Amino acid sequence: MSASEQPIPAKPRLSWRGVSMLMVSDIVGTSVLTFPAVAAELGYALTVLLIVGLFPVTVYVSVLMARTHVRVRGIDSLGSAARRIFGPRYAGGTFAVVYGYTLLGNASYLLVLGTSLQGVFYDARLCLAAASGLGALLLAPLVVGLRRLGDSVALCFFNLLLVLLCVGVAFGELAARGRPPCVETHAVAQGLDFTAVFGGATNLVYAYAGQWMYFEMMTEMEAPADFPK
Repeated sequence: MSASEQPIPAKPRLSWRGVSMLMVSDIVGTSVLTFPAVAAELGYALTVLLIVGLFPVTVYVSVLMARTHVRVRGIDSLGSAARRIFGPRYAGGTFAVVYGYTLLGNASYLLVLGTSLQGVFYDARLCLAAASGLGALLLAPLVVGLRRLGDSVALCFFNLLLVLLCVGVAFGELAARGRPPCVETHAVAQGLDFTAVFGGATNLVYAYAGQWMYFEMMTEMEAPADFPK
């Protein structure tokens, strides 16, 4: 057999440790940076209650999805699950909603990246559209080069370190300078209404909302039954 006919070795599948890194990066990502704003809006007691209360719900849903993937063949996405349960018509709608939602979420991240680039290159006076386009160009090699979730484990770990660094800098500043006398902390924010509670709660729900890609993660795992670990 010639060298050109040699079979291409299959890439190693994800271990449960690699999947855990992907999930931590998804949860402890940019969403965690919104928690202080949520706590300021709702009060720290209600914020902690929502964070703790949503955790077992997330674990329960994850276990159900893992059992479904192991016991039912061909379930590799929410769209395929909808096809299996409701039929092809609903599968297309599910794919559109799930990945459309993901596309819009990534678009919001591009806007944040564009705003950050505006701050870095403030002398250039870039408009938000140009800065976001520049951010998209910078990310293009990563988007094109990463074809599997397993290829992004190292990148997710780097992202986690960056988030922890940002949080550490903020805590360091607080420890060095102390809290300004004008800042007030409330267990439950004053003047709360339904709109404020709903808006703050959605930010916390979004931090846990990684279930849309759990089936994809399990598909790339060497032992999908280990997903609940």
